[in-house]
Amino acid sequence: NIGLAYASLGDKTAAESHYRESIALNDEYVEAYRNLVAMRRFDTLEDPDVQRLESLWQRDDHSDQIRCKLAFALGKVYDDCGLYDKAFTTYEIGNQLKSREITMDFDQYFGHIDRIIQVFDKPPGMHSDAALGRSSPIFVLGMSRSGTTLVEQIIARHPEVIGCGELPCIDRAIGRLEKNYGRMRVYPDDFPDLDMQAYDLETREYLDWVGRLHDLSVPFFTDKMPFNFVHIWLIRLMFPHAAILHCHRHPLDVIVSNYFQLYGSEINYVYDLEILASYYVRHYRLMQHWHSIFPGDIYKVQYEALVADNENQTRQLIEGARLEWDDACLDQKRASAAVRTASIWQVRQGIYTSSRERWRHYEKHLGPAIDILREAGILDDDLHYID
Repeated sequence: NIGLAYASLGDKTAAESHYRESIALNDEYVEAYRNLVAMRRFDTLEDPDVQRLESLWQRDDHSDQIRCKLAFALGKVYDDCGLYDKAFTTYEIGNQLKSREITMDFDQYFGHIDRIIQVFDKPPGMHSDAALGRSSPIFVLGMSRSGTTLVEQIIARHPEVIGCGELPCIDRAIGRLEKNYGRMRVYPDDFPDLDMQAYDLETREYLDWVGRLHDLSVPFFTDKMPFNFVHIWLIRLMFPHAAILHCHRHPLDVIVSNYFQLYGSEINYVYDLEILASYYVRHYRLMQHWHSIFPGDIYKVQYEALVADNENQTRQLIEGARLEWDDACLDQKRASAAVRTASIWQVRQGIYTSSRERWRHYEKHLGPAIDILREAGILDDDLHYID
C-alpha cells in the first residue's frame, strides 16, 4: 500500500522499492507483482520478474482470484513483448475468471440507462444558483480509458485549476435526492418533479464535501468521474455554468484497453467483450442524446487528435473548459497532483502516440464486439468510427 501511495505521486523508485520489499516478505504475493509489472515495459521473457510470474502461472494450486491477477499481469507482459495472440488468450482467461464473480443484471442496468434518455428528453427548466460565488467544477467524463485522466492532467496545469480526480459527488447527490426530503423517489423518473430547493441543497453539499478534502482557493476544480456522462441533465441543473468535457476515443481502442484492465472498483461491465461493446453502445447513444438537447454546450475531446497535435488541441481544450489561455498548460512537468486511476503510468509518461489503433493487433479476437458496434451503426465496414 505504501508502494501504491508512491505510485500515485509518480515516484517509480520508491514504489518499486516497496513492491519488492513486499515480494521479499512473500514471494508468492501476486498483487505486488501485478503492480510492479504495471509500471514497467518488458522486451524479453528472460526478465527475472517474468520468469517468476510464469513459474507461478504453471502451478495449479492457486485460487481463481490469484490466477486472475496472474493472468492480467502476464497479459501485460506479453503485450509489451509483441506476443499479441498469447497476450489476448491470457487476458481472456483473466476476464473469464473475473466474470465468475459478477452477479449484476446487465439487462436491467442497460434498461436504466435507456430510461434516462426517455425521461430527460429536454433541458431542465430550472437551474440552481447555489454555486454562484464559489469555486466551479469542470466535469471531465466519458468511457473509462478514453483519455479522461490525460485531459484532467492538462487542465490541472492551469494556475486557476486544482485537479480533484474522480469525485463521487453526483452519485451521492442522486442517493440523497432519492432518499431524503420527505419521501422515497426513483432516479430518473421522479427527478423532473423535484423542487429547486432540493437541488440547491445538493449543489451546496457537493461543494462543501469537495471543500473538506481539497483546497478550493482557486476558481476552478476538476471532477473526473467518467461515469458522470450518464448524469449530464442533473449536472447541468446543479451547475448551469460549469464546463463539461466529453472525452472520446476509437471504440475498439476503448474496448481493448478496458478488457485488458483489472479494476479495483466496481466496474463490472468490462470482463466480457459482448457486454463491454453493449455498454459502449449505451454510452454512444446517450452522448448523442446529450449533445442534441444541449447543442454546443458539451466540448468533445478527441483523444487521437490530442496526442497527435498536442499544442493546438490543448489550446482548444482550454477554451472548451472555459478558461483563459496560460502557457503552463503545455508544461508536462507542472502538474503534480496524485493520479489514482488505472492509467497512472501512461499519464506519467506524458503525451505519447503508441496507444493509437492498438486494437489492430487484436482485431481477429474482437469479432463479438465488432459485430455489436457495426449493428449499432458506430463502426462502418472498414472499422472506421461513425460520428
